[in-house]
Amino acid sequence: MAVAPSTDGFGSGFAGRAGDARNGSDWNIKIPRLVSGEPRVRDAFNTAMENDADRLIADAKDADQAVTITNGELMPEEASRVVIAKTTLSGAMITVGAVEGAAYPVQTVDTVVVEAGAGRQLSLDDIFTDPAAARQTLAALAPAADPTGRLQDAPVPADTLQQWIALDEGLHLYVPVIHALGDFVPVTVAWNDLVDQLNATGKILFSP
Repeated sequence: MAVAPSTDGFGSGFAGRAGDARNGSDWNIKIPRLVSGEPRVRDAFNTAMENDADRLIADAKDADQAVTITNGELMPEEASRVVIAKTTLSGAMITVGAVEGAAYPVQTVDTVVVEAGAGRQLSLDDIFTDPAAARQTLAALAPAADPTGRLQDAPVPADTLQQWIALDEGLHLYVPVIHALGDFVPVTVAWNDLVDQLNATGKILFSP
């Protein structure tokens, strides 16, 4: 039986990124990063997070109207962070983009989950036997896991569920919703409720 990897020795922090572009766009954000730990895994995590930031900034540079990107915050009080769990390293970069002339700013969530042994980046498709069925389960369980009650009357389309991080207690999911509800609702679904759908990789990493 494969042995679960360990996150011993990893430490976290943030990298600042600020700048502006000729089209009037500007940005000032913090990027989750690892500051210690096995170099190959640390670099894989940091590169993935930097790539997400690069994409946001490239979109702002190419926009027809000026875009201002700053650090965001989701209800209830969740901002960008690194999570060092038992077997995985996760990062969530939460930003808010305000487009010149737009009615309101929009929150964006970009996530990275890296397996601590090989440094492989994981998507939901990598940990479930049937990812489509698992998303249906997550969509069904999300409303009850929402402490704010915003998902009680909001549809949760399973195919929109992509952004997540791994906590020791469960899969922390960012559910896209309309702007009036906050753009994203973070919920945690316990691994106990998902264990029957985990594939071999998922069971090694996340079995309760």
